[in-house]
Order: sequence, then C-alpha cells, then structure tokens
Amino acid sequence: MRKAIILPILLFLISCNRNPPEIEKIKFETDYKFSSEIENEILRDTVTNPHFTGFKYQMAASDYATKGVYTNALINWDLAMGTTDKSYTQKQVDSINGIYKKVLAEEYILQKTKDYQILIINETHHNSRHRFFTKSLLKGLFDNAYRNLGLEALTNGKDKDTLLNNRGYPVQGSILKIRSLGI
Repeated sequence: MRKAIILPILLFLISCNRNPPEIEKIKFETDYKFSSEIENEILRDTVTNPHFTGFKYQMAASDYATKGVYTNALINWDLAMGTTDKSYTQKQVDSINGIYKKVLAEEYILQKTKDYQILIINETHHNSRHRFFTKSLLKGLFDNAYRNLGLEALTNGKDKDTLLNNRGYPVQGSILKIRSLGI
C-alpha cells in the first residue's frame, strides 16, 4: 500500500520542471481577411464617380470568395454590377419548358466531350462554385481522354511560380486569383 502511494508522488515530483515552459513565437501570415476588414475597406472607399464605385464591391466579392463566404461574395458582386429583374409570366415559363428540357449539367458535358477535343468553361473569380463544378468534371474528363488543363488565373509578375514549367503542374502558390478553399 505504501509503495502504491509513494510511486505516484515520486512520478509527480519527477515530472515537475523548475523552468517555466518557453513560449515559441509563431510567424503567421494569411491572405484571408476578417469580414470586418473587408467591410471597413468598403466604408473607407469614398469614390463618388459612378464609373468606379462598383470596384470596391468587386474587391469585397473577391475577398469574401477567397475565404469561403460565398453568400457575401455574391451580394457584393451584385452591388458592384447591379441586378435586373427577370420575372417571367407562367405562360413564358411553360413556353420555355416546352421547348427545352432540364438535364444534369455534369452528365451532359461529359457526354458531349466524347465528341470534341476541347472544352472551355467560363467562370467568375468571385464565385467559387464555378471552380468546384469544374473540379467535379476532372475525373470524367480524364476518362474521356482529356489530358491538358489550362488555367487563366496563374500568377505572373513578382508572384510568378518560377518552377511551374519544370514541375509541369501548378500548386497552391502558383495560383493568385483562385485561392479558394478546397481547390
């Protein structure tokens, strides 16, 4: 019994360290902005020229998309570009549905690519859903003998990935405009 008490006390005393733990400073940098930073940048931009007022919302849309806050990205894009009301009457909707049929885009595209050698997909930088959709096509495109992927958002200038050509494929640091989560 006495050994059972002494052993835990002995282990406790041995594990005590007289020197306090050293706190290591970590240098952390990120391209992601807090939402409050993005909103403050919008408020600080006081440009009144109607040709340039939308730019602050475009930048906000890009910043929100980069950090994965897609709803705010879309809201700010609409503030930048404006929206139009596209209300259709039931008769117009029925007419459209009578002419066209709804299909799953991924299945349709993959089926069509069997007959073509090139596929070009347009996307907007503020809407990462476009890139996620494109990513969802990659395995099927590979199965359909597509072996080359061209990306418009590769970095140039001072941030250029100098090893890209030797490596043969981009990495996260090669890409400037599409630093989206999960891509």
